[in-house]
Amino acid sequence: WVRDDKSEERVRAAVREVLDIVADILTEGVRRGEVRQGFDVQTAVLVLFDLYIANYRRAVYDNWTLEAVQVRLREQVDLVLGGGREAT
Repeated sequence: WVRDDKSEERVRAAVREVLDIVADILTEGVRRGEVRQGFDVQTAVLVLFDLYIANYRRAVYDNWTLEAVQVRLREQVDLVLGGGREAT
């Protein structure tokens, strides 16, 4: 996990691009009424990224399978985004 400054900067720039795409998707969901008005898109994006990273630790140290990680991430995304969905 230790990188030189230039490598870290490149990785962080790439991560920011992905997070910006996710934020744009959620913001569009707010605009279209699929996500409730006032939903904190930026916090949701950061929480989703933190969960994504945290799952690697579990996969490595708890020997999770790919399928277990996928199930867990789906549940986590549903939990985070569930608070932003408009009631139907």
